[in-house]
Amino acid sequence: MSDQSFKTYRKNKGVIFENNEHRITLKDSSIQAFDEFSTIQTGKNGIMYFYYTLEYSHRDCVDYEEESGDEIYKWKKKFSVTTSDFPAIQSFQEIVAHMEKLDIKKNGQKTIYMDKTIVYQYSMSTDSSFVNEDSYELTKIVEPSDHSIYYDVYFGRCNGCRGKDSYGTKITYLSEDDIVVLKEFINDFMNLSIEINNKHTLKMVKNEQCSKIIIGNQIVSCDLMNGIEVTEENLDTTTIDYIFSIGDDVSIHLAECFSKHETEYYKVRIVDINKDKQSVTIEDTYNEKKVIEIPINKIAYISNEKKYDITKQDVADFIKKYNKK
Repeated sequence: MSDQSFKTYRKNKGVIFENNEHRITLKDSSIQAFDEFSTIQTGKNGIMYFYYTLEYSHRDCVDYEEESGDEIYKWKKKFSVTTSDFPAIQSFQEIVAHMEKLDIKKNGQKTIYMDKTIVYQYSMSTDSSFVNEDSYELTKIVEPSDHSIYYDVYFGRCNGCRGKDSYGTKITYLSEDDIVVLKEFINDFMNLSIEINNKHTLKMVKNEQCSKIIIGNQIVSCDLMNGIEVTEENLDTTTIDYIFSIGDDVSIHLAECFSKHETEYYKVRIVDINKDKQSVTIEDTYNEKKVIEIPINKIAYISNEKKYDITKQDVADFIKKYNKK
């Protein structure tokens, strides 16, 4: 138990911040982005809702060696908090970066003790008007007499604002080096969460790309999630979920990775469907009737503005028209 300096590392689908006594784990993240068909860029705010688990474990003495009498330690989980909607980790990320640079001799509270010792301290927490499942507080302390700077950090559930339902842990006397590691820990968890989200998004976009085909002068969209490209030969009419025709008013969402400009076209009209080029031409009625041609394999999502559900009759008419089974 001698080494009290902190380290951070990834394990499974989480990131760990620990020394020989304390272990904080952030794991099992799930992001709901503002744009579900676009990847999230690190450092940019594309996150609408963010879900993850905050877990704290302590290294407890559980037994003694019979011969040497040495203590035997094991990690014991003390609490686990699952967050939803508006968790506090992003705010804490900003707090750590801010406090690291803050001169608390100018901005902090000054305390003079009876022995004339002077201490400056400043605290920031993530508590807000939202009732978050997780809560963080960081206190920076400076003692000018020996030029020491250290930090206390709280991890837990709402830092006392929920009474008996509130619980957490306060780790004291973190060094400046520990705070650098703490910042790396939070940043790496955010990066890992974004990596997991983007991998899922790209897989979903690929599935959407593969699920559309032009047959005759209609666009057929199938409800498939296997990543296999739909062709006229392998088309299973039981999987058809939409059929689009010339004259339909639609909204089209392009995958962000395929467009350097607009990614969304709302309430546009299909004016041409080209089977040979596997493309659709739309008229943007909100942009001076601008005409745009889009390859269908760049479309992440297309929806009919006036008709939301396909009927059995729609599919029957399609089968009859193109002699499909």
